[in-house]
Amino acid sequence: MELRPESFKRANLKLSALKDGITYAFSILTVADGKQSVKSLGRPVNEDGFNGDFFVSPDESFMVVSAKETKTFECGLYITFRGPNGTWTTPVSLGPKINDGFAHRWGQSVTPDNKYLFYTCGTSPKDCAICWVRFDTVLAQLKHAAFPPQGRS
Repeated sequence: MELRPESFKRANLKLSALKDGITYAFSILTVADGKQSVKSLGRPVNEDGFNGDFFVSPDESFMVVSAKETKTFECGLYITFRGPNGTWTTPVSLGPKINDGFAHRWGQSVTPDNKYLFYTCGTSPKDCAICWVRFDTVLAQLKHAAFPPQGRS
């Protein structure tokens, strides 16, 4: 089992990529009373195959995940939101400005004010670069799409 902890607001909760055979899964690592347990977030966050890098917002309201990875490690960046009942939405693409063709995308991180997304992108180890984009507008649009306002009666 391989764990990649990501800090959460709550000290006893970590999200990790868990190796289970050849499949990685986004999971929750809980430590209580000296005991630890790991539970996969399941679907729709996890897909068949490799579920690799991720970023969890400090307030745990969203995750940016590397998803739809090919056998040669090309993937896109997707976002999933935590709903009011604690479940996660189906990940959606961050769009063509970020997912602009086949490339390795990993190491994503969002600034504390949610204004900028940083990530590594490239088609081979020789051409990888750190990329950054304005993120707050994209975040607001995708959150609105995930949780549309309820109609009034």
